[in-house]
Amino acid sequence: MKTHMAQSSLPEGSRRHQSAMMISGHFQVEERRAVYQSGRLFTSQYICRHVTKLVYFDLEGPLSPQDNAYEVMASIDRGKEMFEVISRYDDLLALEGREDYEAGDTLSLIAPFLVSHKVNEDVISKVSSKAMLVPGAKEIVQKLLSKDWLVYIISTS
Repeated sequence: MKTHMAQSSLPEGSRRHQSAMMISGHFQVEERRAVYQSGRLFTSQYICRHVTKLVYFDLEGPLSPQDNAYEVMASIDRGKEMFEVISRYDDLLALEGREDYEAGDTLSLIAPFLVSHKVNEDVISKVSSKAMLVPGAKEIVQKLLSKDWLVYIISTS
């Protein structure tokens, strides 16, 4: 986090003299009470910190009911059935506690099938473009953007 400190002399009782904290854009400005020495106002310190308001959403689930990996596999003959078997296998590997394996690594298991069936970026983009939003998803993203949040959406596709 970047920090900038400045010092200045301010008259007691001025608006800037009072302790305040505000967020403006992506900077947080904190004014500290003035330092007094022998009953006189000496300095006031302002600390500016770079503050970035970020939010990350997973597309599948929180924003869309569509499972893109499943839908991409559906573009292959018997792809839905293959995906379901691979997904169950993924669950078994995770339950078994296989070393260096994480639950949800289904994508790495379906990749060879996608390559062998020549599933390309165009197919994936077509599937993604059909994703519907869950009720309220658009509104929450718009609200965050209106409050200067940076919104990122993460997707398997």
